[in-house]
Amino acid sequence: MKTINLLLSCTCFLFACKGKNSSTTEQTSMQADTTIRSAAIAPEMYTDLYGNWVGDNEVTERDEAKFKGQEISRLNIIIKQITDSGVIAQSIVNGNSRLMRGSVTKSNNNYEFVMNEPGDDKYDGRFEFTIAGDTLSGKWQPFDT
Repeated sequence: MKTINLLLSCTCFLFACKGKNSSTTEQTSMQADTTIRSAAIAPEMYTDLYGNWVGDNEVTERDEAKFKGQEISRLNIIIKQITDSGVIAQSIVNGNSRLMRGSVTKSNNNYEFVMNEPGDDKYDGRFEFTIAGDTLSGKWQPFDT
């Protein structure tokens, strides 16, 4: 009789514990879902400007002597995200890919960007460019002058 009571007590104890774990897991899951839903996601702006903007680097008369004899390289600017807090983009020149962060302002139908590369590479600098319609034009100034 003692064996049956012991076996019955153990079985009841196991089932009682199993139910409590399930409830705790459910509560934890519900809390996580609520946290995810309440997290603020910054609304994206000007999404029609996202993507690749590709063109030639043009050497200005001022820098002509400095770059004489060098091949003009292609520039690829990839705009990845625009929010109220800023712009995230990437520049690729001669295989050198650099992250850029900065800001954009809208003036009439033009979008004016000021973008900085990280600054930890000798070729990093600041891009200042304007997008008007389907044309991007601007300038680049190296940090290390």
